[in-house]
Amino acid sequence: MRGLVWAAILGLAGCATVAPDGPAGPGPQALTDLLAADRAEAPQLRRVQCDFIAAEGSEWVCRYEERSREGFWVGLSTVVARAGTGWDLIDRPCSADEALADRGRCPR
Repeated sequence: MRGLVWAAILGLAGCATVAPDGPAGPGPQALTDLLAADRAEAPQLRRVQCDFIAAEGSEWVCRYEERSREGFWVGLSTVVARAGTGWDLIDRPCSADEALADRGRCPR
């Protein structure tokens, strides 16, 4: 598994990864909380993987699957940064529903 550590958090059926040469990124619950900040309800995520961007020094690229209202799992990604003891979204990612409706304009 190339040194990756997998951890299920709070029954989300998601996984967080830690690169052996980089600091730990946000876990599934932290990413869910970040994404929920601008939404009416928290998204359901799975397969969360946040990889440290060494060139940036305080940022992680997070890839994950989000469940759409129709029940489809949509692969998405976003970039987060360490903000004190918490996390900040660098960009506003699309929701699963937005990604399904936009025909390829949302970052995946």
